[in-house]
Amino acid sequence: MSFRLDIHQRPSESVAATIDAELEAAIASLEVTDPTARPDAVHDARKRLKKARSALRLVRGDLGNRTARRLNAELRDVAASLSDRRDFEMTKKTFAGEIDRFGMTGISSPCPAASTTPLPRQQH
Repeated sequence: MSFRLDIHQRPSESVAATIDAELEAAIASLEVTDPTARPDAVHDARKRLKKARSALRLVRGDLGNRTARRLNAELRDVAASLSDRRDFEMTKKTFAGEIDRFGMTGISSPCPAASTTPLPRQQH
């Protein structure tokens, strides 16, 4: 992971622009309409959120610890909300692969609702 900083800006402004670019790219990656591209889009968005959180750590001194912690928590929560979707898609893909691997025909899902609806997020 690398960041490109503009030497004509203050470091904090340049890092802020990098964070903005990563967040915009994360949003754009989630705008896919092809269902088969969705798992990769979610993965890309999570990677970009991780990069944004990393860049945020570089400027936390300029933001103040309270603001930096709040922003970090918000980005972390957004990424966590996407993980449910990613986990659901990967479980479906793995299940389909096992059906093919063992030649079990006529089985589409252990639970019909699971083919279209992700489980709600568990509260800890």
